[in-house]
Amino acid sequence: MPVALPSVPDDKTGKLKGQTEKLTVPLSQTVGEFKEALQALTGLAAGKINLKHSQWGLLKDHLSLAHYNLDGNSELQLLIRERGGRKK
Repeated sequence: MPVALPSVPDDKTGKLKGQTEKLTVPLSQTVGEFKEALQALTGLAAGKINLKHSQWGLLKDHLSLAHYNLDGNSELQLLIRERGGRKK
């Protein structure tokens, strides 16, 4: 399943350059488990990752990928969850 990673200029790991990565996972896997696989790939904590689909919007952690009728060609967009607060 392709995942579009964001481009983060101040990324210390150098893994977030705006590229698209392809992960092979079973569709019975929950979105939360998929985020843990992305955590190993990107170095971001699973709690800081949001996944967005063009048709379904933000995906919920407790539902499976099959629930959203995703297949191997459905591209997801990885968003970094940031805390609110004072703007810089």
